[in-house]
Amino acid sequence: MNYKFLKVTSYYKSFLDYFYNSKIDIKSKNYDQHLNLLLSEAFGWGNFFQINLNKLGNDAYEAILNADSLQAVWAAENNLGFSSSEEIFFHQVKKIEPDVLFLQDVSPFDQHFLSRVRNEVKSVKLIIGWLCAPYTEKNLKTLASCDFVCSCSELFIKQLTDNGIKCYRLNHAFENSLLPKIVNNTYPQTDFLFVGSFFPGSELHDERVQVIEALLAEEIDMKIYTKLPKVSKLFVRKLAYQFYQQLKKYKLEGLYNISSTTKKVAQYKEAPHAFKLSVKFMKAVESKPVFGIEMLKAFSKAKLGFNSHGGVAGDYACNIRLFEVTGVGSCLVTDHKKNITDFFIPDKEIVTYKSVAECVEKAKWLLNHPNEMREIAASGQKRTLRDHTFYNRAVELDDIIKKELALKK
Repeated sequence: MNYKFLKVTSYYKSFLDYFYNSKIDIKSKNYDQHLNLLLSEAFGWGNFFQINLNKLGNDAYEAILNADSLQAVWAAENNLGFSSSEEIFFHQVKKIEPDVLFLQDVSPFDQHFLSRVRNEVKSVKLIIGWLCAPYTEKNLKTLASCDFVCSCSELFIKQLTDNGIKCYRLNHAFENSLLPKIVNNTYPQTDFLFVGSFFPGSELHDERVQVIEALLAEEIDMKIYTKLPKVSKLFVRKLAYQFYQQLKKYKLEGLYNISSTTKKVAQYKEAPHAFKLSVKFMKAVESKPVFGIEMLKAFSKAKLGFNSHGGVAGDYACNIRLFEVTGVGSCLVTDHKKNITDFFIPDKEIVTYKSVAECVEKAKWLLNHPNEMREIAASGQKRTLRDHTFYNRAVELDDIIKKELALKK
């Protein structure tokens, strides 16, 4: 029983800016060419579920909701005229007529949009939500309107289940077909590498900053690829957060669903604040961003890859960095979580730490014992390529979908 599958996602604005600034000839491309160029960057999940679900005999498609230039080309090619991103996507769903609609990013949608899809696109039998990040009450209502939700986090699964929402565990992964595009550097250029974000807040990245500051204080050679939030933007977000709290008192928080920025503010559990970063930290930051395949290349040239979950993850390991660092063959150093053995054997396939001091101690030991470090890295990569590829996850998702489709009969 095969099916037609459509996944829709949203990309980080910083990545889209990076992409379009580097593709000056993009305006000459048609929709398929434009989409393929975007997907070739291997950002996030890329089109890895499409590739691997197709291997299983299905007919899978991808859409990128907030790639406005791309979506405008589709609208023009389909004589749609000027329309909102939601309206363009709705017409994409109508044209593709999928059996299964997978919302990797639920935040742009609400239960009314999902009802419209069900009512007007009769081919759609399943709508699947995805959750692996902080969410709002509006997101919760959208997720409740899905047939079920997949999540990488046991914590989120418990929270959703407590709200009466059917859930399945689906973990992040690594796409092994990218390895030929990544030149494995036998002589790494960086001791310790971090790629990611720094958003202030106990549920976000406060602890991440503390650990990195401690590593730098011990003179560990570390490179950081990030875009630090500007103080001026933090000030505006703090005011926006305070205003949002006032709106909630009068049940008017729906007004904050007008843009991606206000949607983020609605997810904050506390008022944003600015980090006080050391001179060493600022010197370690690389101004040029890396995304997708370029990020994976950067990790492949590092001895150690650093990972620290956001506070919202709680006691559960779940982010994609676990598999990206190990997938390219670098030694992963990550915060210990009670389910980490679901993925790797600590100190054999990866290295875990339970405190700032332990992270510093283990990082120093690894850098002083290169043979043992390389052995752990090789074991971690072997485990990821065996158990944690997107093909593995596609098989799991395919089983879930077929089970749920059978229940619809």
